[in-house]
Amino acid sequence: MKGLVDSGRPSPETLAHGKILNESLNKGKLEIDKLEQAKKQIKSDLDKNIFSILPQILEELKHEARECQIM
Repeated sequence: MKGLVDSGRPSPETLAHGKILNESLNKGKLEIDKLEQAKKQIKSDLDKNIFSILPQILEELKHEARECQIM
């Protein structure tokens, strides 16, 4: 560890590599954020669709129940 501290300033290559890694990390974080947002949107859309379909399903079940009572 002492050798790292005593080595002085980092080389331009090291700085460039660090910058590239940092940019890649930031891009990765942005992609993760986009995916999380898309996941939330899909869940919201599914929830909306389920609640819009539930009344139809309920009516179909009521109809089938009436038919079963008639038989």
